[in-house]
Amino acid sequence: QDQSLMSSLLDDLAHGRSSQTRHVNLLELIGHDLTDNQLQKALVKGFGVTFDSVFVEEKLTNFETQLSISLLARYKDQNLERVCPRASV
Repeated sequence: QDQSLMSSLLDDLAHGRSSQTRHVNLLELIGHDLTDNQLQKALVKGFGVTFDSVFVEEKLTNFETQLSISLLARYKDQNLERVCPRASV
């Protein structure tokens, strides 16, 4: 993929860096921290563009609710803090 894709999804021009520059660190790419809300919007927009779809937030189905309950139970003893610092399981 074009290396400027993430910055274009975030409506940021990568602060004059060449599109040939490869990035592995989002903070380095955009030059500032993102709020959870900004990151969530960028991910939704990116998936929407990639899959040519519009994602709509809806109530979870019964299947999704049961699946989330079983996954929470399965991973309750895992240290998710290193993966998701705000995880509350």
